[in-house]
Amino acid sequence: MSKNKWFKLTNFDKPGRGVTKEEAEKNRVKRYSLGGFFKLTWRNLALFAMLNLIFLLTNVFIMAALIALTGHYDTFHVVPAATTFQPLFGIASYGTSAQGISLWGISGTLNTVGYPGVVTYVLYGIAALCIFTFGPTSAGLAYVCRGVARGDYVDLSDYFRTIKKNFGQSLVMGILDILVAVVFGYAVYFYFLQTAGGFMYQAMYFLSLFFFLIYLMMRSFFYLLIVTFKLSLWKVIKNSYILTIAGIRRNITALIGGGLLIGFNVVLFIIFPPLGAILPFFLLVSLLAFMGTFAAYPTVKRLMIDPYYPEETAEPEEEEEPVFRDMG
Repeated sequence: MSKNKWFKLTNFDKPGRGVTKEEAEKNRVKRYSLGGFFKLTWRNLALFAMLNLIFLLTNVFIMAALIALTGHYDTFHVVPAATTFQPLFGIASYGTSAQGISLWGISGTLNTVGYPGVVTYVLYGIAALCIFTFGPTSAGLAYVCRGVARGDYVDLSDYFRTIKKNFGQSLVMGILDILVAVVFGYAVYFYFLQTAGGFMYQAMYFLSLFFFLIYLMMRSFFYLLIVTFKLSLWKVIKNSYILTIAGIRRNITALIGGGLLIGFNVVLFIIFPPLGAILPFFLLVSLLAFMGTFAAYPTVKRLMIDPYYPEETAEPEEEEEPVFRDMG
């Protein structure tokens, strides 16, 4: 190899081609595409696993609710399995017949039913303390997920620093978040049970379900706005609604993706319970949070960041006075 060719290969001072404005815009669009989501998720899988575990540890009170839901501390009672038990029991007490024996064999069975006991209520009370940790930890979760979506360097220390920095506002937001979610969830469940009561109950069920889904999409913006801007709580809620409608396509996609992920976890639990029970402790929560943040951040950037904080453009260099002039 000649000396000139070797110099060209080893000359690192030579400027490269650079990136054009069109290429930069294309890369930005690809970053927030569906393919970009899967690439970022795969690259940061270990970070999401650790983030998921730390989020649950900082909301450790929720473990009390999981223990209560096992029913181990319930009080058990024996109750009739059918509403016809009492009249059939009375008939059987005064004599038996072929018909009575047949009916008694069908409707005369008993079931064991568990009711929450004192310990169960105490565990639920301990779990309620999560209302004071859920908001700040959700803000930390949103900050790390936002950093991954933007391509910034983030680690677990950012999670705790964000909790400390935004503790007050995220605490109030977390309390409101839980209360509103419980109210909407109960409304959907209540009207679903009453759908056989007529058109009015059916209309209320679909209406409450619609607003509940809108609220779930708004939740992706709550903590993202808190960690990105200095806004009052009312403006956080108001802008979250506006941004939800503005980016409805991305938000619906994230909502469907979250539903599919939860459904996959449920099916996995039915098929192979050990693995299905472990997944929420390692990936489910952080992946759901990243889905929401990945869908929400481009809308926030387009409507709230780019119009007010445009990228700095290099000013054209002043033309230097030429040393020589053609006096021709």
